[in-house]
Amino acid sequence: MPVHSPLPALDIAQQDIATYFFERAHAAVHDASAPLVVDAASGRSTTLAEIQAHASALAQALRAHRALLQPSHIPGHPGLATGPVVATLMPADICLTSVHFATLLVGGATALLDPALAPGALGERLRATCTRAVFVTAELLPTLCAALELADYHVPRELIVTVDRRCPGHPVLDDLLRDNAGAAYCPPPGMSLEQLDSTVALIVYSSGTTGSAKGVMLTHRNIIAAQLMVSGYVTNDSKKPQQPQNQSASPATILSALPPHHLYGFSVQAYQPLASGCRLVVLRDTSAAAYLQAIDAYGVARLCATPWTLQLLFENSTRSPDTSLVTADTPQGGPQDFDVSSVRAIVCGGASIPPAKAKKYAGYFGGRAMLVVGYGSTEAASVIAGCTFVRPPGGAVGVLYPGTSAKVLDTEGCETEGFGTLYVKGPQVMPGYLAVARDAMPPVDSDGYLCVGDYARVTPDGAVYLRGRTADVIYTEQGPLPAVEVEEMVEEHVAVRDCAVVGRGPRNAAWPVIHVVIDGAAGVSVDDIDAWVRSRVAYKFELNTAERIPKNHGGKILRSFSTDNDNDDAPLVFEPSKRVLQLSQQGGLQMVIRTLVASLFTALVLLLPLLLLAALIYLPASRIPLAAYIAFCYLDPAIDNGIGRRLQWVRSLSIWQYVNAYFPVRIVLEEKLDPSRSYIFGVSPHGILCFSGQVVIGSMESGLDRALPGITLHPAALHHALTLPLFGAYLLAIGSISSSRRSIRQCLARGKGHSVGIVIGGAKESLHTNRGSRKLVMKNRRGFVREAIMAGAPLVPSFIFGENDIFRQVDHPLLRKLQTWMQSKMMFALPVFYGRFGLIPRKTPLTAVFGRPIYVEKNLNPSYDEINRVHVEYIARLQKLYARFKPVYDPEGDDTLVIA
Repeated sequence: MPVHSPLPALDIAQQDIATYFFERAHAAVHDASAPLVVDAASGRSTTLAEIQAHASALAQALRAHRALLQPSHIPGHPGLATGPVVATLMPADICLTSVHFATLLVGGATALLDPALAPGALGERLRATCTRAVFVTAELLPTLCAALELADYHVPRELIVTVDRRCPGHPVLDDLLRDNAGAAYCPPPGMSLEQLDSTVALIVYSSGTTGSAKGVMLTHRNIIAAQLMVSGYVTNDSKKPQQPQNQSASPATILSALPPHHLYGFSVQAYQPLASGCRLVVLRDTSAAAYLQAIDAYGVARLCATPWTLQLLFENSTRSPDTSLVTADTPQGGPQDFDVSSVRAIVCGGASIPPAKAKKYAGYFGGRAMLVVGYGSTEAASVIAGCTFVRPPGGAVGVLYPGTSAKVLDTEGCETEGFGTLYVKGPQVMPGYLAVARDAMPPVDSDGYLCVGDYARVTPDGAVYLRGRTADVIYTEQGPLPAVEVEEMVEEHVAVRDCAVVGRGPRNAAWPVIHVVIDGAAGVSVDDIDAWVRSRVAYKFELNTAERIPKNHGGKILRSFSTDNDNDDAPLVFEPSKRVLQLSQQGGLQMVIRTLVASLFTALVLLLPLLLLAALIYLPASRIPLAAYIAFCYLDPAIDNGIGRRLQWVRSLSIWQYVNAYFPVRIVLEEKLDPSRSYIFGVSPHGILCFSGQVVIGSMESGLDRALPGITLHPAALHHALTLPLFGAYLLAIGSISSSRRSIRQCLARGKGHSVGIVIGGAKESLHTNRGSRKLVMKNRRGFVREAIMAGAPLVPSFIFGENDIFRQVDHPLLRKLQTWMQSKMMFALPVFYGRFGLIPRKTPLTAVFGRPIYVEKNLNPSYDEINRVHVEYIARLQKLYARFKPVYDPEGDDTLVIA
């Protein structure tokens, strides 16, 4: 049975966020003209009166754009609605609160964007959130413009506002505030309880530490419920506010260096000063010296931090014997002492803290400061359990907050009193993801419980015991082993500064691989630590050293740093057959044969028509039969029958061994595919003549049949190419079908593993083929997505490393104009290319990587929004696939895919 919080239920105000927090602020702030939010570096500040006045001025400026104010519904969530989405792309800044509340005053939602995103990923989020206006720093403006161009998404220049300095062609924040000074405060119209539950106010992306980041939608009611849970609440029996045990009776100064694109950091900056009346000092510089200097200068009483921040302080400063002073090196040179005796509370979130480290951090301030650790997830507005009202039992991360229920499911999906996957329910839980991945399980089940994805146990009294992420559990022969348990044990060693554990091996027979960062000053070797660990555990493990453990700003380990990821994330690799490997290593005559065969194979598209032409010219008796054959090729029913004329004896010819030996082919799968389903494989890049696609898909020697048992993959080729005499017969023999809609639909309708491989970039992409180039033509190509949705066929993103390195292309402006004209008129391009000594292809390893399928819901009449949402997800998956495998299979290629 689910466990319910032992605390009295919440009486959540039936108000929108702006009305609620401004009312709280005027009750909590004694002097509305006193600085409420301060920038630590510059000393700039804003008061409560200024925050409200600036929000009103900016709201009036936004209302001037009528098109901006049209209400909209969230794609895929018919029950949710929002007004204009206004994005923020900036580090911590005192204007952030005013921008957010201005958006709320016009009935809109704020989308928090990560300033560190590459333009491609940033553009995808702008499109996914349907952003209509952006507030951005001048430094990040070029990144924003590049992102809009890559995503082919438009935001009017007059709605791209720079917040710090003037940039030509764009409004600046100070001008908007001056031009709209004196604007009256107009609260949003009253909302019903149903509207508060269904109106999105905030869009923030999850950290993505165990997978792709997802857009979390939070409503007005979610935000207010979360704030009540962590800063005091009103019970159903009394209207008197109850103060949490760890909240000071008088306003204090809070310091935050948290990134505002994370929900924890944003909540601290936008909501905490208004709700508590405390002065907030925001800090962009995350160095230890800057952090300590801010504590000293502003007399900070409460730190809002992450384990990453605390570890940074601990490693980069030294404490005096009485721990009232801390010494750190400053940028100006030389050490400096800082007084930290004012700190009384450290509120830590973002990631769990091992007990050994928690003890170190508490001692950093001499035991005078209380370390308060909260537990939550972005999907639950960062609030699930904590110690705001009651002290949890030892080892627990907290007690379920008021109004929160939880249940734990084991690997069979049954409720358990032990450890398993945690599910929670409460007024703070999001209604859903933005443009949710189609292959993901529904985030909220039919009973309203959110799958948090953490490996936890909940006791009947509401105490939550956390053992990391479910995805990080290593299933050994002795049973499930949470990675965090191994990490906490290893970090007890005095010489281990940091540690991360990932699993290796098959499920139920895996073992932990321990990566440790050793303190060089401790004088301890890795063998000493290995022996120390072996004396404490009975299971098999490996121990490696690392210079650092990659973590996000919240302190969560980015476990994908190892190529040996957790059990379910290790790719499946299929190497060439032994015969092919032997041929590839032989020299002399065999090397000459390999080169000759590969060269002739490359020239098939030219040689076969030339042979036919020679027969017509020099063999008069063959002209009538050849004419009949040419007519048959043009009318061949196999071209459009959705299955082609696949001949296994052609695919198993000995010549393929030499071709595969010349280009060592490797197949990599992120996960096994269900042979009972039909798929659409997106194949990239096109290359000169889809050469590697023929080698990988057309040959039994490539290993594709072993990698995809039960799946028959049909390459889609241009209809005209399949009508070419001899060459068209060859394409049909390796399983090709026409790329027409009719043919693709017939193939997918057969089911039982019949799948289609579509080279998305087409002929236009072939003109971008060159060594090292990774430019794909895909931005405006959505037809393959439409066909996938209409057939209910999962989309499999794939990338063939090495395709663009086989040949180089002659690049001349006049030639490129001619090629582009031919491509636009005749649907195919004629690239002028060369290899080694003419047409001999370069000997390049080919690695075909197939990603996890994107599952789509069958819809015979999909809307543009539905197609576009899946298209955006496909591009994001492909970029992620490329980023994951490029360091291994293409270290010299471009760092990122360019989507044109």
